Amino acid sequence: MKKLILITLAALMAVSVFGQDENLRVLGQEEQRTGVEKGIWKINFLPISFSYELRVDEAMTVMIEPTFGFNVRNDGFVYFSPTVNLYYRYYYNFDKRNFKGKRTAKNSVNYIGAIMYFSFWNAAWSANTNSDDFIPYFGFGPVWGFQRNYRKHFSLGINLGPTISIGNTGIRPDAVVMLTLGFWLGK
Repeated sequence: MKKLILITLAALMAVSVFGQDENLRVLGQEEQRTGVEKGIWKINFLPISFSYELRVDEAMTVMIEPTFGFNVRNDGFVYFSPTVNLYYRYYYNFDKRNFKGKRTAKNSVNYIGAIMYFSFWNAAWSANTNSDDFIPYFGFGPVWGFQRNYRKHFSLGINLGPTISIGNTGIRPDAVVMLTLGFWLGK
């Protein structure tokens, strides 16, 4: 009787293990990576920008991104606001995504890091519309985000985090909430 119970339990566990195995998708070498890519160029249409992400370590990159965006003040005034963003990113979930059979090529994983940005012309610091009130400002802070670079070269990214901004009127708390849509270049 004990042997029958043990054989039945062993058979049930084997069916359970092999049943879970079928749900995993096996991706090829092209789609799965265990570390970051050496360099990725992207052109984005939201915000209008281009970027280059450079590998500095197995799981770390530095990215520079000049953006050509528009801002809206509280009174509805819309104005051009060029900005340069500099990111440091530590990608942390290659193994988890690979285990689930999800694409990790082209740094399609989650990250934590830091952002520094410099806006060349921003009126958010003032209620006036004088040209003197469009001032440059600098900001920095930690970010969390994810990046997905799909097979057809489409790219999606999200950055979130609290920042500190420094302008002509002093220092203020700020935030980064950024959605990026574009296309990665190359093979």
